Amino acid sequence: MAMNRLMSRQTAQSLSSTTKRALTNKTVHPPERRIFSKTRIFTTAAVIASCAAAYTTYSRPEATVPSFPSPGTPSSATQHFPFTTSAPQLRDKEHHMLEVDEVKEKLNANANVYKVGRGKGVWRYDVAQIGANDPIEDDLALVVVDAPVGNGDWMFFGTFDGHSGWYTSDLLRKALVPYVSKELGDLYKKTPQPVSSAIDRAISRGFTKLDDDIVMNSVARVFKNPKWDARDAQAMLLPALSGACGMLSFYNTETRTLKVALAGDCRAVLGYRDATTGQWKTRALTVDQQGSNPDEEKRVRAEHPGEPDVIRRGRMLGNLEPSRAFGDAKYKWSLETQVKLYRGGLGKPPHPLLKTPPYVTARPEITTVELSENEKDAFLIMVTDGLTWTLSNNDMVELVGTWLDKQKPKSSPATESSWVASFRNPFSRAKPVEAPKILNDPNDERGRPGIEKLPFTYVDDNAAVHLCRNALGGAKAEGRWVEQLLSMPAPLARQWRDDMTATVVFFGEGDGKVTGGTEREGAGRGHGEVIPKAKFRVDSVQVFAKLMIVQKGRD
Repeated sequence: MAMNRLMSRQTAQSLSSTTKRALTNKTVHPPERRIFSKTRIFTTAAVIASCAAAYTTYSRPEATVPSFPSPGTPSSATQHFPFTTSAPQLRDKEHHMLEVDEVKEKLNANANVYKVGRGKGVWRYDVAQIGANDPIEDDLALVVVDAPVGNGDWMFFGTFDGHSGWYTSDLLRKALVPYVSKELGDLYKKTPQPVSSAIDRAISRGFTKLDDDIVMNSVARVFKNPKWDARDAQAMLLPALSGACGMLSFYNTETRTLKVALAGDCRAVLGYRDATTGQWKTRALTVDQQGSNPDEEKRVRAEHPGEPDVIRRGRMLGNLEPSRAFGDAKYKWSLETQVKLYRGGLGKPPHPLLKTPPYVTARPEITTVELSENEKDAFLIMVTDGLTWTLSNNDMVELVGTWLDKQKPKSSPATESSWVASFRNPFSRAKPVEAPKILNDPNDERGRPGIEKLPFTYVDDNAAVHLCRNALGGAKAEGRWVEQLLSMPAPLARQWRDDMTATVVFFGEGDGKVTGGTEREGAGRGHGEVIPKAKFRVDSVQVFAKLMIVQKGRD
């Protein structure tokens, strides 16, 4: 360890002297050595910290640092990555800069366009996922439910941002909609037309009951049966030991009521066109629930008086950024439980600041929107924070709104006069997004201070892929941002970007004017399923027991 510190110190001194000589002599480095030199997607401090972390964690002493290929490099030439790594999954592998067709393939590898075709309020939704971790720690759920009362549909759209592993988000994909739909089903059986607050309480119960099963009931089962095999016990506890932010949107097509429930820092935004001006408007439906959020900090400190370190540097106990999440049992289990698990080889030592858990809750904040006739061409955007690092709420609405207009076929000049075309096209006299009139939008700043607005591009048929591409650099050709960021393999990629998950839901009956994307009827991984009314008669305990069968990997 001492030798490593000495080598690191010598390396730093060497780099420092080299840098000084370069500045003194005004040396101009060749273009191929300027690795990320002109990118502004991260601040200088973030770049230095990321490079240092990548060097100390992954590089070998004898490793060389080849550069990214220049834009003119032939696609047939294999290019090495700028870091040689000792990570087992990357060792002795060659990684080249992705070309345009390879970028498109990677962006669309886990993306789909779903046409609902039920004529009940949502006619299309687009999804996309891009991993920085391997396996990706994000997940999602898309379920259309035949409502137990009335003639409408219940539509659920879930977005889950995992951390410390994929185990919690994977379980949320399978279990959150059944838990919430059971609570809603029980409510509607008793009261066919419940008030909004009662629906909120039912959704919240679904969230907290599932989290109790993940965190508290799982460890109780382990303690109840001391004869459990250690591997089975560990598998039972994995969703509790990792964590995930969870967001679930519930849309009742009969009442045209949209509810968005959030536990964490995923984000939901409603975009709609003003019927008078023709401009796109942005309405934030969530506020990031983090230790740096003043309201969340006030709540947490009130729940834990006399603990000045309950939030440090904007993080729970100085470590966890989200103040609400599923799993994350180390912030919820008692000290006694954590000591017992640690002594049994099933957990880590308790946090030294642990006094009065739980510090983190899965109880959601719920926002309700009544979709009125005045909100034309409305769409819902749901994303994990991998996109909001570089895209604001206004950015996302501008991207999808303008994309939507570009997809619609233009009228023929021979059949429509210029003044009629001007009247029909509000963008001929108005900006794409109305600003600064943004409703309830405390998050309308990019994730990193000082980040310039990226130049947008419109080349994708899938609206969710379109968002992801622009979050990675969009039309910024200098340095080939999108190619560079997507070319990085895991775990190195996590130094520069996060997992990305995006869902865009288009409200309305659908007129067939927006085309493109890979259409699917919905199959597998909880996507696009239509659940009949009988499915509401489900026991959440049985659901959880089935889901907690020891898994050897993702299905």
